[in-house]
Amino acid sequence: MVSSLAAQLAQGASLNSAFLLSTTKHRHYGHSYLFEPNEAANHDLASVYAIGQNGFMALCSLDTGLEPLGRDLFSPASRNVDRTTLPPEQHETLKASIAAFMRRLSQYILDAPAAKVLEWLVRRFRVNEFDVGLVLECFLPFHESPQFAKMHSILTIKADSMWSFLKPSPQIVHGLPRNALLTQMTKDRDLARFVLNILSQAVAGPTVHRTLVNFHTSVAIEYICRVPRADEGILAFFLPSITGPMSNDGANREIT
Repeated sequence: MVSSLAAQLAQGASLNSAFLLSTTKHRHYGHSYLFEPNEAANHDLASVYAIGQNGFMALCSLDTGLEPLGRDLFSPASRNVDRTTLPPEQHETLKASIAAFMRRLSQYILDAPAAKVLEWLVRRFRVNEFDVGLVLECFLPFHESPQFAKMHSILTIKADSMWSFLKPSPQIVHGLPRNALLTQMTKDRDLARFVLNILSQAVAGPTVHRTLVNFHTSVAIEYICRVPRADEGILAFFLPSITGPMSNDGANREIT
């Protein structure tokens, strides 16, 4: 997948570079993870790419497993790729690459280099618009942090999505309270299924971070205690969320 993505990014860059060079000079960047809007407008894509590269290299020095997952996302060719113009197959390849990288990145969300990396992913690949579920999957273990509050402030959330309860709200200015998340989970089974499946998604990779394990354990216990009745529909996703990560495959994952 990595080599395929590299070829596709290079092809996309050759097709879109002239267009992007002419338009990005005059574009106002309203969405930024690292900067306030007025400051973000002073940083063009070349500047943001350098910032992202700096953060990527810093994180790779801590975790060599990030390098092969992010190599193409931070390649020179990626600077001239507009994902909105990619053919569907190439777009799906890009989404899969972003997902693999961000799930590995999740454990470093609170670290300064991660903010630089996320700035590039937001500004170039618009993950806050096209990958809202993935972004929240990575940020929810840190739901009470300022980092969650910042990312939440730039997410594009549709009114009819299960994330609509996260639309601008005073209670999320400083992070999402655990009680607010659990209350919504008891109202929306799709949300509960998603949240309780985050750990199962993570164990598909080589490592699982401790913050996620702690988040999953506490939320799962509180959720099952809060639901008025654990019927078959709830047990159908709740039990696998508990037993799946403890299977032989999941048990062999390194907890970092």
